[in-house]
Amino acid sequence: MPVDPYVLNTGIASRSGAFPILEPQEMAGAGIVSQRSVLPGVEDATWEYSRETRRLRRLPMTELSDAFGVANDGPTGPVSGGAGGSTTYASTWDPDSANGFSARIQDFNYKLLGEQAMLASVDGSSPATPCEQDGGRSVCPEKWQVRRVYVIEATAKPHIIGGNVIIPRRVLYIDAEGWFITAADLYDHNGNMWKTIANFHAYSDRSTPNANVSIWPFKRIFQTAMVEEDVTDGFSTVVYTPGLNSHNGVYVNMGAVDRDFFTPAQMVQSSR
Repeated sequence: MPVDPYVLNTGIASRSGAFPILEPQEMAGAGIVSQRSVLPGVEDATWEYSRETRRLRRLPMTELSDAFGVANDGPTGPVSGGAGGSTTYASTWDPDSANGFSARIQDFNYKLLGEQAMLASVDGSSPATPCEQDGGRSVCPEKWQVRRVYVIEATAKPHIIGGNVIIPRRVLYIDAEGWFITAADLYDHNGNMWKTIANFHAYSDRSTPNANVSIWPFKRIFQTAMVEEDVTDGFSTVVYTPGLNSHNGVYVNMGAVDRDFFTPAQMVQSSR
């Protein structure tokens, strides 16, 4: 909701959700919802659901930088994934990387490394188009622009690192005009780059051409896709927002749904 009048009563600053997942087939019906608190020291309340295992699980903060929906062995050793960890495919995407960086701001220290010119996708197509040349491992074709970006280093505070956060350091490339994260580099505990992110955006009053509900009264920047690639093995995960077969697509600060939409119960119900 644009402004939630109950924030002073609930302590919840924002609510988000992505469900039900449509593909790959192994994750169909799965989803994730999150509630962010305004109260100091209170962790985000985040739940994931797997329709295959019928398992609803609240994720601890340290697992929000772990790959979502699959068990895997990362550079830091074996880590537990979501959705039961029993799927036969791989995933590199982690919830803390949503929109480039979605971890709790106050859990990190920040340093401005400088400014630079960088190619970015700002006014692309929506829904985004899978790239045929590489078998769908990325998004193309898209319009690219040379943009001025701020390069910001985000390092997890010691108490977060002590909690075994999977990704302790990120370098964020933030568009100086639109204030969105166009790319990010993710580093492991040994200081080696582990994954890299490219975000794709559109500038429009709707996220899909046929939308009849999710229409803003003005044009805005919104993300259409994210490609997160593990540079150690070349495997990538593409997240489409909106989905390739979505009708209304994305709702952001529209009031089109109420706070009851962003609950574990609603996520489970939607998967049926």
